[in-house]
Amino acid sequence: MHAITLHGIRPDTRYRVRITAAERGGATAEAEHDLTSLIPSPRREKGRGGGRVPLELLRLGGRDLAGMPLTFGVPLAQGKLVYPPNCLLRCEGQELPAQARVHARWPDGSARWILADLPCPQALAASPRVAAELLLRPRDAGAATGDPAARGLHWRAAEGGIVVEGEFLRVSVAADGQRPCRIERRAGDGWREVFASNGNWLEAELGNGLRVANGKPKALALEEAGPERAVIRYELPLADERGTIHFRSTVRLHIHARMPFVRVVLRTVVVSPALGPAFGGKDLSHLTPDLEYLRSAVAGAEGEATSLLKVAALRLRLPWHGAAAEEPWRVVHEHDRGYTVESAGTRQHREGHWPGFTSLRGEQGPLALCVKHFWQTCPKGVSYDGEQLWLEPLPRLSGEPLPDYDELWHKLYFWYDQGSAGYRLKAGLALTTEFLVGFPQAEEDPARWQEWLERPVAARPDLAYLNETAALLPIAAKAGSAWPEYEAGIDAAPAVWQRQLDERHEYGFLNFGDTYSDSEWFWSNNEYDAAFCQYVEFLRGGDPRWMLLAGPTVRHLVDVDSCNDPRHPEHLGAQYVHMPGHVGGYLPPYFRSKVAGSGSVPSHSW
Repeated sequence: MHAITLHGIRPDTRYRVRITAAERGGATAEAEHDLTSLIPSPRREKGRGGGRVPLELLRLGGRDLAGMPLTFGVPLAQGKLVYPPNCLLRCEGQELPAQARVHARWPDGSARWILADLPCPQALAASPRVAAELLLRPRDAGAATGDPAARGLHWRAAEGGIVVEGEFLRVSVAADGQRPCRIERRAGDGWREVFASNGNWLEAELGNGLRVANGKPKALALEEAGPERAVIRYELPLADERGTIHFRSTVRLHIHARMPFVRVVLRTVVVSPALGPAFGGKDLSHLTPDLEYLRSAVAGAEGEATSLLKVAALRLRLPWHGAAAEEPWRVVHEHDRGYTVESAGTRQHREGHWPGFTSLRGEQGPLALCVKHFWQTCPKGVSYDGEQLWLEPLPRLSGEPLPDYDELWHKLYFWYDQGSAGYRLKAGLALTTEFLVGFPQAEEDPARWQEWLERPVAARPDLAYLNETAALLPIAAKAGSAWPEYEAGIDAAPAVWQRQLDERHEYGFLNFGDTYSDSEWFWSNNEYDAAFCQYVEFLRGGDPRWMLLAGPTVRHLVDVDSCNDPRHPEHLGAQYVHMPGHVGGYLPPYFRSKVAGSGSVPSHSW
């Protein structure tokens, strides 16, 4: 399924669109389609009635998150609204204005899904699930989504950069690249700088010792802006000293109106020109003389091993102006069965899981770092060197034996390069790290923020309303089901799923969110569209366990099981057929299977 964005469409105009599709083998198909842009005028939009969306709000964890940011999508029937509506959430006597933007549209241009942002209602402090309704009021076409002068966030986007200001923090990114992220904290009537990168934020080391660091931000944009939440987005190329780009990172800074933290989503894609194509690689003949120095950074010289980049480490500098009064330390999860703590010249192994958050105290108050799914996406690390904090999406490994390596190397550790105690990363692989940097006002804030990152409040539209909108295919109600045996199996499935996840140790930065086949030779690679099925079961019955399973499944699908390599547009977005190691190159052709290497067919997913 492909989506095409047509720019410059005028209201109430008829167009003829010619679409040409080309397969990797060279075959093409062409079709023409007539369409009419039935985009209502502001006057017609204003004359439409509003509406209400009945909802159920659910805590996915056990902690009270009342007042924390809440983001969710709601469906609309075709022709209902076109422009972002004014929204108000009603929940047990409390009324909360909500920011709204159109997230997806119907073919006629009307809104199909809208994304709402607002604080979690107070009723969730006393109950894990509450009924609510979102009231929609039409907005004139000329009205901006969230007037910054009215309430909440203020923002300014100009040639020099972007600035977003909330109740506690002011966040800015300079267009000249001098400061990829600057955070100021409100201090009396003014602002005090507490976090500022000096241009060098991301750095990596390849397996052959080459150092890689980020360049100037590219494509700086204010992706979203409203009274409740704003998003600053930009790209960071990571290049070696010769200027060759090996990674491209997309950074999204989420700023919330009343929160003393910034949520960061960092997505880094492997794009090194040293690598062969993700599909069908044969050799390294593509290495021109000016790229020959990279040969030793490639995992192999034949087959799809040519599409694997050897990497020693990837880390992110968090330049906090706090001068913490404590000794350097480092925490590393090399696997899911324990972690190591390094401090005062000692190195201790500890059982269990590090909680994923930490806080430091300094002259300007405390700073907290919370990392989503820290141990689940191991290896991961966090360190403090006496001056600044480091987040290590791919920490430098110790070289110590990984648990049950001889038995599980082809299942869990296929990415591990024993010779260098490093990583092998596939061309087009994306690594997403989500974390927040905050300034706690209470001792319990970091733990509460960590819960919000991993187990937030979710919204579920009333099923009858959802089906009436036709925004999704019809979903059968769970209540009154004619198949009690099926429902009993569905009710038991999340616990079975989680138990298998734990027993088989299906964790790690390349594995979390996927399941290993019962036949013991391949990863499923979304063959049965697990993400969609999990989310549908959440919509049907409101079991929060399904929502918690669906999130990692979606992330794994788009980052690992889909090719994100922009060097080969014909491969971009292709989903890998199930196979050992998720993708080709990690294991020999036909390893315990009839699969020679990476493949992608449209019928692979349901």
